[in-house]
Amino acid sequence: MDKTIRLGKTSEIILKQKVNKNPTVIDGFPSIGFVGTIAARYLVEELNMKLIGYIESDKIPSVAIVHKSKPCPPIRIYKKGDLIIVLSELIIPLQFTHDFSKILIKWFNEIKPREVISLVGISSDPLPLKIINPPSIQQDYEEHHVYGIATNEKLNKKLEKLKVNIIREGTLTGASSTILLGCIENDIPAVTLMSEAHFVPDPMASAAVLNVLNEYLNLNVDVKKLVEQGKKVESQFKVLFKELKNGKSSYTKMEKFSPMYG
Repeated sequence: MDKTIRLGKTSEIILKQKVNKNPTVIDGFPSIGFVGTIAARYLVEELNMKLIGYIESDKIPSVAIVHKSKPCPPIRIYKKGDLIIVLSELIIPLQFTHDFSKILIKWFNEIKPREVISLVGISSDPLPLKIINPPSIQQDYEEHHVYGIATNEKLNKKLEKLKVNIIREGTLTGASSTILLGCIENDIPAVTLMSEAHFVPDPMASAAVLNVLNEYLNLNVDVKKLVEQGKKVESQFKVLFKELKNGKSSYTKMEKFSPMYG
């Protein structure tokens, strides 16, 4: 059964399958290190989740993402049991974040999620690019610091038991921040998990946040393949940084790297 939720004339959620009430919702959008996108995609693949819908808007570029020789929308919705994942492989334009969060919150108010969990990357680099000493993203994922913030103290205490560093003061930006605010305004339980990441695709940081999520939701998802991807990405970037240092390339080559690597 198709279901469409519209906001004005510009954005809509298109669902091909009914979503039962009280699911757990995980969102993963491009952030530093593409942590949310990489983690969400990995969960979809490892849990063999079904594509049930997508978000369409005239405020985002016309892009089709190709996976396994099949084109698909850049902002997609997956389902398995009572778990829903909303992921984007397209950076949400700043001017679209409020519209984007409003349509999601409107949908959340209909399906009454048990909890909304956002996966995010935060900076661990003083500069976007370290040319002289390129960053190592092969650091053991268990050594990555994971931070969290929740809409109530009960959830914060749950995070603290998992040794997640609770953020008491600071600033959040991007789509996940507006979704978090929308959840607070609508009394929807929500948690944001953040892993320190580099300004390049950082599978190790994604593995770190998934490691916490495994315990938080009892998912039991093996992150070994994601760690191996991290090693592969690091080797690619070592070559690129060496070329940049030697003046044989330009920063525009960074555009060749995206969450669709490997």
